[in-house]
Amino acid sequence: MPDTHNKKPQTIDQAVDHLLGVLSLREKTEISKMAEDDIPQLHLSLGVYIRSELTHWSQDEKLIKEAKQLLSSQELPYLDIVSNAVCLALWRKLQKVHALRLVR
Repeated sequence: MPDTHNKKPQTIDQAVDHLLGVLSLREKTEISKMAEDDIPQLHLSLGVYIRSELTHWSQDEKLIKEAKQLLSSQELPYLDIVSNAVCLALWRKLQKVHALRLVR
């Protein structure tokens, strides 16, 4: 199995896949239960992780361009653009695959 933790992601999706591999089930569930308007709250937790542990990602121009497109109207420093875009993309993916559903 390839070591994906040291591989530099080239896209937001690859960054999200990396996070899905390191987040606990509880963390994924908590993020999936958030409202989209609450995602900026991740700036001080998951966003810090992305900016501190994965800052080498931010040097990739393709990743920065993709992040700016995802956050089209936000003017942020480049590290924040990448971390916010990854948090939003992670939340969207968790909405599809991880959100708890009421069973009747």
